[in-house]
Amino acid sequence: MTDNEIAMLAHLPSFIGQQYIAVGDGHELYVAEYGRKGATPVVYLHGGPGAGCQLNELALFESCDLHVIFIDQRGSGRSRSVDKLANNNVNTLVEDIDLVRRALGIHRWYLVGGSSGAMLGWLYSGIYPQYVIAQVYWGMFIPSHQGVEWLLSEKGAGAKQPEQYLTFQNQVNSHSRKPQQLIADYDPLINQHDMSACAAWINWELALAMPNAQLVQLEPRHVSMAQISHHFAKHCYFNGQMMMTMVKDKVKARTVIIQGEYDNVCPSHILEQYLETVCQLNLRYHKVKQAYHSLADPQLLSKVKGAIQAMVNSKRQTNVKLTTTDYYAESMHSEDCLLSGI
Repeated sequence: MTDNEIAMLAHLPSFIGQQYIAVGDGHELYVAEYGRKGATPVVYLHGGPGAGCQLNELALFESCDLHVIFIDQRGSGRSRSVDKLANNNVNTLVEDIDLVRRALGIHRWYLVGGSSGAMLGWLYSGIYPQYVIAQVYWGMFIPSHQGVEWLLSEKGAGAKQPEQYLTFQNQVNSHSRKPQQLIADYDPLINQHDMSACAAWINWELALAMPNAQLVQLEPRHVSMAQISHHFAKHCYFNGQMMMTMVKDKVKARTVIIQGEYDNVCPSHILEQYLETVCQLNLRYHKVKQAYHSLADPQLLSKVKGAIQAMVNSKRQTNVKLTTTDYYAESMHSEDCLLSGI
């Protein structure tokens, strides 16, 4: 490890603890905590769906005095499941966020997330506005028919990366121009854990997220990610579009949404069409020129980190001054929200 790497680690939130939280349907979510207990809590919502949290994402909170909470969503990362796809949908993932909040005894918190994680956070902040202080998102996925069509069609993202899209099609010998048929062609292979099909699915998403990105080695978590991502696409993100419409005027927290100009996973024109319908005075939208979807893009990463730091530093958190006791409440337990140590 170089001196620069050691110096960087010294500024990252330190490890506090880890646990599993049962949320029903045979799922136990892996929850890890970093930073400082007693500081303002912030929950990090990973994308994918199914990607799981990665340690390098702690760099988002570098030098911030926060209580950082990483949640691996249903079937993702280190979370445990009898069946990773069982009742795994937009609504349950949103409700799981609040189950974790109650299990940890947190009253109010910041939200931070990207891609489908940004979508989940936005929905949560509209359904549970009383628990959200402020939030920062990037590359927000809009779970509409148009969003799914873009991601998997020849005329959408396929037109941006034609060679990679052809490889994606050829993996399952699909020549259909209809995304739902392409999803159906992948269905039996991904559900049977076919390594080549899972790698092709993930590599297509990586190619859209950042130029020349691809898997070096297929790991078990990538197989899970392919299954979960395909599962959501197959069901057109369940009732996600209806939920986005329902919450568009209910989000109250200060919100920053950051978008890369060259984001080919969640393109700006689809996001902007949705934001035009939103009545939220505390919303700030920033488009980063020549930036992509992935936090591997240094321009996007810098903008997101700056927005998080500004959120933490802001004196306008709420209309009243908050103290530590305002962030934490007595832990609430129920049959649907059980804690178990690791």
